[in-house]
Amino acid sequence: MIDKLRTAMKLLLTIYRILVAIFTIGWWLAALMAAYGAWLYFSGNGRP
Repeated sequence: MIDKLRTAMKLLLTIYRILVAIFTIGWWLAALMAAYGAWLYFSGNGRP
């Protein structure tokens, strides 16, 4: 019983870490794309 609980907790922790990693990477990609878009816009090379 305790082993099953420990395995379930480990699985939940792994899923949580994967979700946090995906969220963090997605947030960084969005921030980089926004900065790149703003740079293109202000440099005048972007599409109007």
